[in-house]
Amino acid sequence: MRLFNALILALIAAVLGTAAFIIVLPVDLALRFIWAGLLFPLLWPLLIFLSYWPHRSLSPVLLCGGLSLLSVGILVLG
Repeated sequence: MRLFNALILALIAAVLGTAAFIIVLPVDLALRFIWAGLLFPLLWPLLIFLSYWPHRSLSPVLLCGGLSLLSVGILVLG
């Protein structure tokens, strides 16, 4: 479960979170892309690290799933 979360779900959550960040940030489009380019390389390893940190293996799956669902909601509504 942790390996699946680290390899697949963390990547999906990082990509969707970065895309939602581009929509939410209230600055020019060029600055949005710069900040998103800085966010993705920080967010993906952080989510991979958080996949192995908790004692229960379900917590990181719920975190990545929740981040993905929140990001999809922002992308659809924004």
